[in-house]
Amino acid sequence: MSTLGVGVVAGLDAQGRPNLSPYLTANEVTPGTETTIDVGINNDGTLIDGNEADRSAVTTARSVSVRLQAPNSPITVDTNTVNFGEITESQTTTAPFEITVPNRIEPGAYKLRVQMDYS
Repeated sequence: MSTLGVGVVAGLDAQGRPNLSPYLTANEVTPGTETTIDVGINNDGTLIDGNEADRSAVTTARSVSVRLQAPNSPITVDTNTVNFGEITESQTTTAPFEITVPNRIEPGAYKLRVQMDYS
């Protein structure tokens, strides 16, 4: 889940927003393991209007927190939340999450939910 908003910063001549997109850097895990999976986060921020010199003020995501959940899944997410300071426009970073994969998990695809909050 990602929340988007238009940023207008006082004293600046710009309107825009960060645009955070999550993805898995690897999507296979082994049964019976505790492992780390990395959730990649890309910020493809958008300048809607205004002065190019003020672009980063409205396209940078600040106080970013990322939460991973595995609802209705036998996989357990052991890391609650990963916090970042800022993710600037065109920056890609990763959030490492510890997970536990049970021994007797059925082969297949399991959905994970990513929640990102920022200001």
